[in-house]
Amino acid sequence: MENRAPAVVAVVVTTGPGPGLEATLASLVGQDYPDLSLLVLANGDHPDVAARVAALAPTAFVKVLEENRGFAAACNEAAVMVDGAAFWLFCHDDVRLDPDCVSRLVETAYRANAGIVTPKFVDYDDPLTLLHVGQNSDRFGVVRERVEPGEIDHGQQDLERDVFVAPGGTTLVRADLFATLRGFDPLIAALGEDLDLCWRAQLAGARIVVAPLARVAHRASIARRERPVTAVGTRRASLADLQRRHQLLVVATGWGRVRTLVTLFMLAVLDVTETILAIVLRDADRAGAIAGSWRWAWRQRRRILERRRQIRAVAVLSDDDLHRLQVAGALRLRDFVMTVAREGLDAWRGVVPAHEPEEEPDESVFGVNFAGAFSEQEEFDELALPESGGPLRRPSRLLTSFRSQAALVVTIGMIWLIGSRNLVAMHLPLIGRLAPLDSWWSTWRHFFASWSPNGVGTGTPGMPGYGPLAFAGTFVFGRMGVLPRVALLAAVPLGAFGVNRLVRGRISNRARVVAATAYLVFPLGLNMIAQGRVDVLVAVAALPFLVRRTFELLDVPGFRTRPYGEAVPFGHRGWRASENGQRVLLIMVTALAVTMAPAVLIDVILVIAGVALVRTLDGEARGRPLALLGSLVGNVALFVLPLTVDMVLAGRRALEVFGLPRGPWSTPSFLGLLRGADGPFGGSWTGWLIPVAALGAVLIARHERAAVVRPVAGVATLALTIAGLVSRGWLGSFAPDLDVLLALVGVMAAVLCGYGVASIEKDLAD
Repeated sequence: MENRAPAVVAVVVTTGPGPGLEATLASLVGQDYPDLSLLVLANGDHPDVAARVAALAPTAFVKVLEENRGFAAACNEAAVMVDGAAFWLFCHDDVRLDPDCVSRLVETAYRANAGIVTPKFVDYDDPLTLLHVGQNSDRFGVVRERVEPGEIDHGQQDLERDVFVAPGGTTLVRADLFATLRGFDPLIAALGEDLDLCWRAQLAGARIVVAPLARVAHRASIARRERPVTAVGTRRASLADLQRRHQLLVVATGWGRVRTLVTLFMLAVLDVTETILAIVLRDADRAGAIAGSWRWAWRQRRRILERRRQIRAVAVLSDDDLHRLQVAGALRLRDFVMTVAREGLDAWRGVVPAHEPEEEPDESVFGVNFAGAFSEQEEFDELALPESGGPLRRPSRLLTSFRSQAALVVTIGMIWLIGSRNLVAMHLPLIGRLAPLDSWWSTWRHFFASWSPNGVGTGTPGMPGYGPLAFAGTFVFGRMGVLPRVALLAAVPLGAFGVNRLVRGRISNRARVVAATAYLVFPLGLNMIAQGRVDVLVAVAALPFLVRRTFELLDVPGFRTRPYGEAVPFGHRGWRASENGQRVLLIMVTALAVTMAPAVLIDVILVIAGVALVRTLDGEARGRPLALLGSLVGNVALFVLPLTVDMVLAGRRALEVFGLPRGPWSTPSFLGLLRGADGPFGGSWTGWLIPVAALGAVLIARHERAAVVRPVAGVATLALTIAGLVSRGWLGSFAPDLDVLLALVGVMAAVLCGYGVASIEKDLAD
């Protein structure tokens, strides 16, 4: 009987030892498809590939490629070698196909008129676990799975449907479509050739369909890091490097001219933001991968232009039609927000928390039998015994779940956005420090020039504050008017995020949310927005980060998570984690804040003095506060030149740089200072909520929480004392900015609120 089945050529690309090659070949030989040919390409010379193939598939053709140029280039080589095939079946060497896989793929290709067909992928070791059932992509080339990690296969995905990406491993491609698309792009050695081919196939009008009844077990040895990528041009690149550069290549060539410029601009903004965050979190691998992808794309600019011409020649879909096939939004940004909200920034960085062995419960203490462990009453599992004995108590469930905490954060965020909408949509009034800034170029000129135009003009060098302003203006493309709006909108939320980082890992998630919320609603920030005090808002944003690093250097209990190692030379790996590195970072961030609000230096000095004072009263001696104080003041003075020189030359008026005395009619009372009510907010009874909660923490904190609450309360008391003396004019010409002092009080009050909740959770029952 004549065989009328279309010819399918299975191309298996193997690299190196390829321990799964035998299983792949055996599954292909056992296929029930009548017209299946087998071609094995050894990517790079490996002596025993021919013998291994001959043992299982004597009729297969084997070709050894002298140089490993990657999976894509090998598949293109196969397309040149063979003529007359109707379909190509491109396979990795770590897959295992079900016996009817090829038949079902070809059947789906004809029934759905598909150009590319992908099977259902399951885990190599556990075939009940789904890996891929097709994939989706956003406009930035970020791929999203259609199944959840670890999802069990119950047949819930067994419907044929169109997908945007056919994941690599086993892919059936129509031969004429593959020729029209000029095959895979040889620039993509690994991690991304499937996205690139499918993107171009979609533009050419081809359908990409998943056939769930065709099942393939895929080991994904490269993604599991069981073997490295050794293709030419990738020997020094990590998997993250390859993924980033190939996504950028697809985005730069897969859109029309206008959509490409818009998308690349949006991607650059996302990448710059992610890079800054990665640098702050000391994630050098992520920052290097992002920067490396753009450098690689610049080096391949001629190839990118050539690719654009080739793709435009076969494209039949418009950009709008293509975008409708993709997932809306930015998947990488969405994943970042969800990961941080659920598990914190360490999970986004890929840091696995240390495993703590679980203690086995002592059944003799609880006296619960086996049947009682399955009580239908939910309250049964909620009961807990207090440490000191006594009656059973039920822990509070308020703000304990992720859903309730996320709902609170989202609600506060919505209230903040609604309340600040006029700061975005309207012209800013000329009050406080909201005077129009000079142009970006003029700001840089003021910083470097020897002539300052302030007042009647002076020949001294420009003030250091011009430098940070001009540098920040670079990120808004020279639109200096955006900077005051950013400060008004983002300073207080950034400070709340800093408080969250300050207490993270030291108290529960519920207490962290309370601490960050307390700082967000502390009246000082709202009053400074109302008064247009951008300098104080800089202090509001920076102080939580400065306090955290100062507490760590002073070895406040719980803040130094690991002992400092040996000194590391500047700029070498591990330098930032050393004591000298942390001290230099504290000095640099303090100097940066001092250029905008000089009284920030007084705040940091008060933090050091407050901790030292409490330790002296407790009879402790650790942390070397005097050494830290000396290095901080000396080095900050060096960083803010020529401001330091002007102070020295000013003589008795030198201290006026930190602030000027205020008249009694504009100074709040001591009760107003206690509430942070230097303006229209905080004057009602609600302004007492945060001070009362902070006082409660001082009264009920015990054990390790008391060891933190005491120095925090000491710093707050010292700052309030200095603020009270300044408000009465009893310190003469030394009058640090009252509102900058109150910003420190706000940080300490927010921390005390968080520790108050932690004390209620841990200490109140005792």
